[in-house]
Amino acid sequence: MKKLLTEGGIDVITFTSSSTVNHFAELLNKGDLKKLLKGIAIACIGPVTAKTAKEWGMMARIQPKQYTIPGLTKAIAEYFDKKFP
Repeated sequence: MKKLLTEGGIDVITFTSSSTVNHFAELLNKGDLKKLLKGIAIACIGPVTAKTAKEWGMMARIQPKQYTIPGLTKAIAEYFDKKFP
């Protein structure tokens, strides 16, 4: 996973709950998170999950209006549509 992160093989990381944020961050060294996630968009399903991500030093750039998987998918597509029109 670290190799994919450092080599630019990941564009977005999605989190659907606070526990997924916590487990992801715990798999990586907290000190390395900022460096490893540079240039990668963080997508969170809702404000609670985004708050947990922020507590780990991650900023959610993508968050849907409707806190559902389809809403999150749509928000990710819209984010990249704006980024790469």
